[in-house]
Amino acid sequence: MKPRLRAGLVCLACIAAGSPWGAEAGAFPLAVTALLLGDGSRAHGRLAVASHLLSAALAGGAAGLAPAATAVLPEALGIGLHWLVGCGLLLALQAGRLRHPPALASGGAVLAGLPATAVAAQAAVALFLLHHFARPAPGGH
Repeated sequence: MKPRLRAGLVCLACIAAGSPWGAEAGAFPLAVTALLLGDGSRAHGRLAVASHLLSAALAGGAAGLAPAATAVLPEALGIGLHWLVGCGLLLALQAGRLRHPPALASGGAVLAGLPATAVAAQAAVALFLLHHFARPAPGGH
């Protein structure tokens, strides 16, 4: 399947998956992933989607710091602290094996207020589609 068509299908399916949470914008980083994978293997698709999931989880954890930080610190400093921690965690993820720059946008969306569950649901849909349309790896996986 042509990369642009696959990216369009991933985008539409992820928009539908995120709509119950009002999180349609979370589909865009996954569509970019589908476009960037080109004719990549299923293994590349799994690693890319894992990076999106981990980014969303790390950002969700950092966003969870905001109420505690604002209870102890002045509000502006507490909110800034959760953004600083979240951005630091997302950038640290880019230094490892799961380096996938579009995943920064998934984590950033969670930091900005999208529910992590919505991004996880969208990533699951993207994983299914990317796995279905990708060619098997040389070992058959």
